[in-house]
Amino acid sequence: MFWGIYALDRELIYPAVLDKTIPFELNHLWHTTVVVCALIELVVVFHPFPGNWTAVIVTFVYSFGYILWIMWVFFKSQRWPYPFFNAIPPSLLPVFFLVCSLIGLLFYFLGKGLCYLRWTGEFVVKIEGFFYIIFCLCRSTSSTG
Repeated sequence: MFWGIYALDRELIYPAVLDKTIPFELNHLWHTTVVVCALIELVVVFHPFPGNWTAVIVTFVYSFGYILWIMWVFFKSQRWPYPFFNAIPPSLLPVFFLVCSLIGLLFYFLGKGLCYLRWTGEFVVKIEGFFYIIFCLCRSTSSTG
């Protein structure tokens, strides 16, 4: 999320004035190392994955907990823990939180698929029930466009 918001409007997430305190290289290290470490782990360690519904539930429970923490900080201090929330109209915050949760879920399934690709040679993400319906809807929409 950081680099996406940074690309849209740097001042919203990391104002240029902060470059005097925290050099760009250090900021880049903080926000990019996670991806590098995850990719190294993907290559070195095979992880068994839970079922899709378990992944969805865990992702949304974690997201909901994080959102509660963000709201608690705001209500206690009247300041957002991330200043770019000031630029989001309050009526769109739930949409923003939902989109962030869905992006997290997308990254989960991407990681799951890449893990299976690395260890089995096939990009396998089993699509069941609700996921199958969404997949079919997306596929039929893209094929008609």
